[in-house]
Amino acid sequence: MGVVIRIVAWFAIMIVSLGSACTSGSQIRRDITDLDEELGALEAADARLCTPEELARAKAHREFAAHELSEHDYQDAQDHLDVAFENVERAKRLLQNCKVVERTPPPSPSP
Repeated sequence: MGVVIRIVAWFAIMIVSLGSACTSGSQIRRDITDLDEELGALEAADARLCTPEELARAKAHREFAAHELSEHDYQDAQDHLDVAFENVERAKRLLQNCKVVERTPPPSPSP
């Protein structure tokens, strides 16, 4: 009887493990979609003028995450997403204090 319980428990653990592996890939896809939306909002707010490094890092790590996902390396993909979202949050904080100064050319001298 104890052996049967152990076998059933082992199968239950295996099923949960397989299910979580499938969930990981789909969760990472959703996270990449969310990241794309965040990046789009930052670009619309002209973050490239105030936080170009953070924006570039977030975009680069988004691409790394997508590549790792295509290779089925979910842990590395998640690590890259974490870095990307950290940079998005940093860009948002810096963007709050950003003041873009538009410079107008001086008037032409009168003849």
